[in-house]
Amino acid sequence: MMEPRRQSASTPPAIAACDARTRLLSAALQVLHENGILALTQTHVAAAAGMRQSHLTYYFPARSDLLKAIVEHASSAVLGLVGGQPEFPAKSVADLRKRLVRQASDVRMPRLMIAMAVASDEDPSLKAWMAAFELRIRKLLGSALQRLGLQVGDRELALFHATLVGVSVFNASAGTAASARQARNLIGAAFDRLIRDSRAQARQKGS
Repeated sequence: MMEPRRQSASTPPAIAACDARTRLLSAALQVLHENGILALTQTHVAAAAGMRQSHLTYYFPARSDLLKAIVEHASSAVLGLVGGQPEFPAKSVADLRKRLVRQASDVRMPRLMIAMAVASDEDPSLKAWMAAFELRIRKLLGSALQRLGLQVGDRELALFHATLVGVSVFNASAGTAASARQARNLIGAAFDRLIRDSRAQARQKGS
């Protein structure tokens, strides 16, 4: 019979790594969403997760590590959507539009990105990470559109993404049902223009 693998002294006891990390990230999102960036401390996050603070520092030694992981965790659905992962394939242009419009009224991601911008004043290394993250989102969106038969230029993608971010931040700041409706309408209109312009350019090239 095989002996059970022993945990190292640095491994948090009795907590599966994946489960512990997920619990901490979910708790951090909850703290950030309910109380803002100033409440995002190791003490508050560990307490919200029902875990010791040593567990949090084991997985996320620095606050910047925690913030980066939160962004990746919170955006997993969006990344899967535009990245074409098996769990989140966009079946058509209309399906992609529907999902992006739905995401536009979700205040969690824009609030998180605002928190990242605030934190980057204290830790400048976050600025480069955020820029790389935003570029990855745009490239994934371009690839998703390409898989659906549309070729969209970098400039047009950047403009649409800037619109998506700006409208989402405005909605997060207002936090009303009216602002959420407006966000969905504006993102839908911006996406429609992006698709219309890309198809018009394709016809011009083909003529």
